[in-house]
Amino acid sequence: MGAAFIIQYSGTGVGTMYKIGNTIYLTLNTTTTSYLLTSAGNDTLTELVAVFDALADVSCTLVGTGTDASTLINDISINHKADIKTNAYTVGYNNYTSPQVVCDILARAPEELQQSWFDNVDAEIEKLTGYKFRSATYTGNLDIKYNNIRTNNDYEYYTDLFKNAYFLDQYAPVTALSALTIDSTTVTTTHVKLERDTLILTSDAEATRWIPGIAKATATLTYGYATTTNEGKIAKELATLLVCGIYHGYDIMAMTTNTINRIDHMGVTLTSEGYPVDLVSFEREKSRVKELMKVLPKKFIWRTSNGV
Repeated sequence: MGAAFIIQYSGTGVGTMYKIGNTIYLTLNTTTTSYLLTSAGNDTLTELVAVFDALADVSCTLVGTGTDASTLINDISINHKADIKTNAYTVGYNNYTSPQVVCDILARAPEELQQSWFDNVDAEIEKLTGYKFRSATYTGNLDIKYNNIRTNNDYEYYTDLFKNAYFLDQYAPVTALSALTIDSTTVTTTHVKLERDTLILTSDAEATRWIPGIAKATATLTYGYATTTNEGKIAKELATLLVCGIYHGYDIMAMTTNTINRIDHMGVTLTSEGYPVDLVSFEREKSRVKELMKVLPKKFIWRTSNGV
C-alpha cells in the first residue's frame, strides 16, 4: 500500500488518466494512449515511471518501490478519470480498495480523495484484525520471541514435543512455507504444519523446538488472504466504506445538524463488484461497517507470559 508515483501533464488541452485491469490510459490533449502493464518495459514501477516521464510535457516521479509490479496500481474509474493537469496527481497501489470503486459510489473525481485515506484505512483494518488481506511472499530472518513460543502436541508420534509451535506476529495468515531453517538446521517444510498464524514443528521435523533469539530462524513463506477469498472481498468492501466515510465526514463537519439520514446519490449500490451494499444513508453505511468487522477473522492474542 502507498503511493506509486506522482504524475502531471503541463501541455495544452486536457490531461487525464484512468486504469482498468492491467491497462492504464492517458489522454494528453486529444490523444488517448493505452499502456499494458504486463508488457516488458511497463511491468515494474521504475519502468513505467520512465515511460511516462519521457512523454512530452509529462513529469512523473517514482515514490513507491521501483521493483514492485505496476499491475498493483489501484484502478481509476473511466467514469471519473484522474485530472493530471490541474495539479500533480498521486497514484496509489496495492490498497484494499481503489479510486475506481470509491469514486463510482460517491460520483466524485479521484483527486478529491487523498492517498493517505486509503493507506490509513488499510493499516487500521490490519491493526484491528492482526491479518493481511493481500497475498505476499517473505524471505528472510524470523526474530523468534520467547513469549510467542508454545507447545502443540497434536502432531507428536513417538516423542514428546516441547515448545514446537511458533505464533507469528507479522506474517499471517501463513498459506505456504517453502523453506525453513532453525538455528542453522534445515527443516523439511512438509514436516511443518500451518495453522493460520502458527508454524508447528512435528516430531518428524529435523528440529522440533523453536530457539528464541534474533535471527534464530530464516524462512520463505507466503502469507495474507488472497483478494479472491471471502476474507479478501470483505476487507475490500470494508475499506471502501471506510474511505467513503472519511469523505462524508468532511461534509458532515460542515453541517449544522447531527441528523444525517442520506448521502449524495442515494440508491447507489456496490453490485458491480459483487457487494450487495445499499448506501442510501450514512447510518446504514456505519451499520454495514460494524457487520463487516464482526465477520472479518481476527488473530488470537496470547496473554500468558511463560512461553509454554
